[in-house]
Amino acid sequence: NPSYPDGHNNLGTLLTQQGRLDEAVSSYKEAIRINPEHADVFNNLGLALHQQSKLEESIDAYQKAIQIKPDYAEAFNNLGKALIANNDINKAIDSFYMAIAYNPNFSEASNNLGNAFQETGKLESAITAYQSAIAANNAYPEAYYNMANALQGLGDLGKAIEAYQNAIDIRPDYA
Repeated sequence: NPSYPDGHNNLGTLLTQQGRLDEAVSSYKEAIRINPEHADVFNNLGLALHQQSKLEESIDAYQKAIQIKPDYAEAFNNLGKALIANNDINKAIDSFYMAIAYNPNFSEASNNLGNAFQETGKLESAITAYQSAIAANNAYPEAYYNMANALQGLGDLGKAIEAYQNAIDIRPDYA
């Protein structure tokens, strides 16, 4: 049915997975034309635009998703990632905090918050964020690895080795 927004959204998702980003963006835009109040479509559009390195457009799409659904933790997390890519770390940190506020067990958002803090040299804050990510998902090798890097940066080599080992224990091929 050409006037079914979910069909266009699902098609856009499959096209994105295949790397057919121009077609995916067109499909998402058609879904939005049919239903301009579909927050998930704006979020998905933002993901495709981000993959195309169209950061300003992806940021706009995530912001529209959040306008429609103000507690949309995933869109706040994706917005934060786009803001980091666009060199706007402070706004990214705020966005990750919002994602976590709406979903306290959102381990990816906590890990991303830690990465943002680590990028700004706030290693203690980064470690706290990574610990939150691990508390939410103790089988998250990236969070252990990132925490190990921050611990190493602070000179806490014993805890860094332990965190690296945890990452490897979870995923032995983690390099």
